[in-house]
Amino acid sequence: MKYKALLIGLGQIGMGYDYDENLESSDLMLSHAQTLSKHKSFDLIGGVDKCLESQKKFSKKFGKPAYNTYLEAIKQGNLDLVVVAIPTESHLEMIKEILSVSKPKLIILEKPLAYTSDEINSIMKIGRDKGVPLAVNYFRAYEPVHKNLSENLASGSLGFPLTAVIKYTNGIINNGSHWVQYISSFLGKLERIDLHAHTKISDNDFNAEIKISFKNGTAHFLPFEQTDFYLFELDIYGPLGKISIASSGKNIMEYLSEYDENFKDYKILPDNPILLHPDMDGYQKYIYDEASLFLEDKSSLSCSTESLQTTVDIFSNLEKQFKKQFVG
Repeated sequence: MKYKALLIGLGQIGMGYDYDENLESSDLMLSHAQTLSKHKSFDLIGGVDKCLESQKKFSKKFGKPAYNTYLEAIKQGNLDLVVVAIPTESHLEMIKEILSVSKPKLIILEKPLAYTSDEINSIMKIGRDKGVPLAVNYFRAYEPVHKNLSENLASGSLGFPLTAVIKYTNGIINNGSHWVQYISSFLGKLERIDLHAHTKISDNDFNAEIKISFKNGTAHFLPFEQTDFYLFELDIYGPLGKISIASSGKNIMEYLSEYDENFKDYKILPDNPILLHPDMDGYQKYIYDEASLFLEDKSSLSCSTESLQTTVDIFSNLEKQFKKQFVG
């Protein structure tokens, strides 16, 4: 059985990142349109975007109709899956529109869910009230190597306590929220959040130096503003070693401590780490693998709005601290 899917938003993550890749021969699955078109469990019935040029490009490559609005698209019949890949600030209104006229079996939203805690809570409440599950596309919650790593860390593969150091650019909400969600999966119960420094970078986001304390360790977020390159790194230290995820994300390096050859009483990290290789060429398919199993009642959702509660609590707390420190 194939599930009917509609894509709302035909920008970069919607279809742009791999638009020039051949549907038949390319293994790249970086956008929702490419992935849905190639996935055996879904039938991409159409796309929605206000941009006429994007509509034309979508129909040209994928051979499916494109619409100006969701209301036009749902005239084609009942939908199993709706994917929302529009700007974050429009998520709440789009969810209201979708659930006022239809009831798909699942909605997938691009991250972040919203820019304010009020909007996040509103989106979550609407989904609960309408009985429609919502999943958020933090892809590390679905990609097998990242997922297995977080499960191992939660089970004590590096021991406890853990210390996570995150270096990032482009905003704590837009970019840093990836790592907030990821570390929350293995650091345990949230205990304390300290906002040390802040620079506003847009109406909706800011760079911030933050320390977050959990039951199983601490996380330090360090923003880098004076760079002309993308920075997105995570180092995790524990009693038994270290995990490093570099900006590209193509290799994860695992260093398990060992005794020094010359100084027998000391343990050091080895020169040659264990390399783990996430599927960064086809990462987008894994949320749809899980969505398919969920629609078949064979799996729960790794990154539902309910499972994001710690992430929501962190950003709600940061929002309050920001207002107190910088707004008055």
